[in-house]
Amino acid sequence: VTYTVEGQLGGIYLDTIDGFDLAAGDAFTLSYIFDDTTGSGYVGGASQYSLTGFSFTISNAGTTYSTNILLSGEAQHLDNTNLASGTYDYIYLYANSGALNSGNIELNTARIDLYDSDASVLSSSFPALPDSATLGNFDSSYYQFLFTTQVNGQTSYLQTYGYNALTSFQVVRDGGGDPTNPVPEPATVLLFGAGLAGLAAAGRRRRL
Repeated sequence: VTYTVEGQLGGIYLDTIDGFDLAAGDAFTLSYIFDDTTGSGYVGGASQYSLTGFSFTISNAGTTYSTNILLSGEAQHLDNTNLASGTYDYIYLYANSGALNSGNIELNTARIDLYDSDASVLSSSFPALPDSATLGNFDSSYYQFLFTTQVNGQTSYLQTYGYNALTSFQVVRDGGGDPTNPVPEPATVLLFGAGLAGLAAAGRRRRL
């Protein structure tokens, strides 16, 4: 299953990386791909799944940075987690990725939280993640990104996080259909079948 999340940066809270100047309003897209038919069980009240793929893009002033190198990551459905703002069920998506195409800058943390306080979307059993959902199905959201780079043995950072800064959320499950290759309508199938029958008859006549 693939979870695709889009949003806009709410602000930059730490920036010591020269030449990597993100800003509030920059658009980002993340895709988390994982097999949610099997999980590692409940760990600390959470059902966990390992990611099998990840991609990230962010655009700033006409420059697009991206990565699809997955080093590690997980998807969790946490039950009744006590947060400062209350008790929620939520999806926690996390990836520790690789170098962006800007050079030696790495995306160390790509975290998305989607809160479902009334458990209208999430299930407490496997598979815990929904077959379909939109951003409107959740109460609120949170994101956090941490970028780092190493220069002369020194680590520099850029951190950004925000609440309710997501603009879309989409679930695409394997086998859900390909809009670029639609299923033929019944009439089309009948015409195609009739054409095959005609070709077969013509072949028999030639052999006779």
